[in-house]
Amino acid sequence: TNVDGVNTIVLKMKTDLERIQIIMKSFDKPLLERERKQMKPLQADDFDQTYKAIIQSKHGNIKSEGSQIHKIVKEIMDTIKIDKKNDKSVNAWKNYQDYINNTVVEGLSNVVQTSLIYINEQLSPAFLKKLDNYLPLFDIRLELGYDDIKYEPAIEEVTHGQSVRNIIKSYILDFYHISTLINRLDTQGVGDYLIEMRDNFDLKYHLSHVTENLDYIEAETEKYRQSFQVYSYLWTSDAKEMFEHFLHEEEEKEVVNQKAAQIAQQAAQEDEIKTLDEGMQMTGQHPLLKGAREFIPSLEPVSYTHLTLPTIYSVQISVVAVSLKKKNDNVRTFTY
Repeated sequence: TNVDGVNTIVLKMKTDLERIQIIMKSFDKPLLERERKQMKPLQADDFDQTYKAIIQSKHGNIKSEGSQIHKIVKEIMDTIKIDKKNDKSVNAWKNYQDYINNTVVEGLSNVVQTSLIYINEQLSPAFLKKLDNYLPLFDIRLELGYDDIKYEPAIEEVTHGQSVRNIIKSYILDFYHISTLINRLDTQGVGDYLIEMRDNFDLKYHLSHVTENLDYIEAETEKYRQSFQVYSYLWTSDAKEMFEHFLHEEEEKEVVNQKAAQIAQQAAQEDEIKTLDEGMQMTGQHPLLKGAREFIPSLEPVSYTHLTLPTIYSVQISVVAVSLKKKNDNVRTFTY
């Protein structure tokens, strides 16, 4: 009968809608997940390689299930047998199609939101402080280069190469990329859902928190880096040139002192030698070494600090664990 036919169609539509909802709900997990057994910070390259393998698998699954959703919708349409000449029938189908379309949009936005919340937790210093034995994501090195100390990889965004901000930004782009893996249901498969994701207010809110946390990380790591700039002359100054400059200054001072002594005393060479000998007996040093005796002690505190700087020192700053390392080929030796 017609009643039985209608009942069959309604049950089919209801069952297939539930299948679509189950599929979309199965996506609602963070696209970036950290294994609990691997809680120690990893080198950025190592973590990134692991992540890329996982995200490719998840993207492939979403694309496959998206194709399955389109098949389900086609099955429903074939079951209903829409009369395209009947406006009422066409509008009813369009309303049903819009409802399924909104279900897909909601499901995709939930995945992006869940992923943004998760990555925000990894970036948030307040969140990490609440947890025991929960370490930052990346192990970042602070290295002494030829004329400066810098992070490897960099913290701030860079146009070439890799940095912490670039890596996080690429993860977020991967989150939003899922909206392009399922073709639209309301336009016969033409287009994607990227516009809906970009215009979603909740997602914009979580993105703003990502930016705030990254700004905090950049500020704290730069503050830590600047704490070593007080010793920058140890790697920016040329030791040989600095010592030669000191000797040149002392020689000039000695020439001026000798001329002044000659004019003032008008003494015979014997008297000058006698005065020099007496001066050495009293001070135990040659006048040329007087400047050196004043100069060298000024280096002692720096020398002590330089020697006691740790070769490896870890500092946890939210998403990064900074390791200070000195390269052997950059160690400079001062000999006097």
